[in-house]
Amino acid sequence: MVEHLTFNEWVKERAARITELGLAAPEEHRADWIRLQIELTLGQALRHETLAFSKTGASGRTSQETAKSCAFKNCHLARRPGLAEFPDCVAARSAKHLRELAAMTLAGDRAVVLFTVQREDCQAFTACRDIDPKFAQALDEASEAGVEVLVYQCAMSIEEIRVDRRIDWGR
Repeated sequence: MVEHLTFNEWVKERAARITELGLAAPEEHRADWIRLQIELTLGQALRHETLAFSKTGASGRTSQETAKSCAFKNCHLARRPGLAEFPDCVAARSAKHLRELAAMTLAGDRAVVLFTVQREDCQAFTACRDIDPKFAQALDEASEAGVEVLVYQCAMSIEEIRVDRRIDWGR
């Protein structure tokens, strides 16, 4: 039986395991080790796993939606008040992931790119065209090909980082 997790549950489970293992790493290498494990986990999700997302509709019923592939991107950059931007450097691998997702949707599969904005002061999101115009173009093309672009803001505290609410993506 396949267990379907909400996105929050999936993130919490993976993050807890990575953090647990990361604490055993030598302190001078801990941040790099955790960063690498997160990237490997997200890469695995992109290439191999089918992720199921639960959502509750206006009727109060919960439905399952399954995406064949999902790319996860963390966003921290905000140079203008209220506007989150990704990427914060040239992101050739991220653009490659978007092209792979676009190819999947053109083949008839469902694909999603999910940006988590890990700051609470942003109400909108955009691709950072001046830092990486190729990524911005790949995001536009992926969306046009049918890749769902989801952007969620995180709520953060000392105890947790949790996906909180959807915010607007402005092209």
